[in-house]
Amino acid sequence: MPFITIEKWKSQDDRLNAQKAATKEPSYCIGTRSDFLESHIMLTLDEYCNPALSPEDLRSRNLDQVIGRHERYRQKRDHAIQKQARVIDGGDVSVLLEKLWIFLRACVSQLYERKDGKSVHQRPKETVAQKHQLPESAIYVNQTWIWKVGEFAIMTQPSVDSSLSLPGFLSDISDKRIVIAFALKHFVELFDKPSKRAPRPILKIYESELSVISEEVNRYVKSAVVKDIDIDQEKAFIHQIGDLREELSMIKSVLAEQEEV
Repeated sequence: MPFITIEKWKSQDDRLNAQKAATKEPSYCIGTRSDFLESHIMLTLDEYCNPALSPEDLRSRNLDQVIGRHERYRQKRDHAIQKQARVIDGGDVSVLLEKLWIFLRACVSQLYERKDGKSVHQRPKETVAQKHQLPESAIYVNQTWIWKVGEFAIMTQPSVDSSLSLPGFLSDISDKRIVIAFALKHFVELFDKPSKRAPRPILKIYESELSVISEEVNRYVKSAVVKDIDIDQEKAFIHQIGDLREELSMIKSVLAEQEEV
């Protein structure tokens, strides 16, 4: 059964090498026919749903996941807040209040300032270098396999965030059908469960990005001045909206496979 988690970003080669290292010892039991060992590495949304794409296209799409853009903008925002905090740090109360007022005035002016007829508080467009920088996290599709052999339940648990591991009490349950039911329930619920890597549920991240893009588009279309037309900005909007729709569609298809199981 497939299930979705947010994990640390790794290239496909790094994931394959980690899988080879994990299956090195079992391969000794099979000898020269070790190719029978199936390799089920965690796959990104595009690798799982669009396997026909070329490796170059898959790498480009993996680097451009919605969660990657979300993290980059969050880091910029946090950096700006920390920078302003350092500016107002230290000194007596009067100096601190004066610096705080300067900081607040800058924030207010940023909200209302207009430049060349366009709002300047719109989220800046990403450069090519920013788009291709390695993200911290990515959304992956993992696989779990469960077999019931007599009175035993055998299941594979991929190497995921330790906070997402199966609960230990399952080994104490004698009825293995209940164990399997609990295991399937656990992996299904990981989709909407916060973790160390993702303190917010996955759909909340997409909801946040959709709200930001919608607001940016609304601000952009308010101007009817011809000189405000920015083709690059419009292409960026179309690309980001398309990414949101496509990734949500891929997530929906994975959840449909879960429902079949």
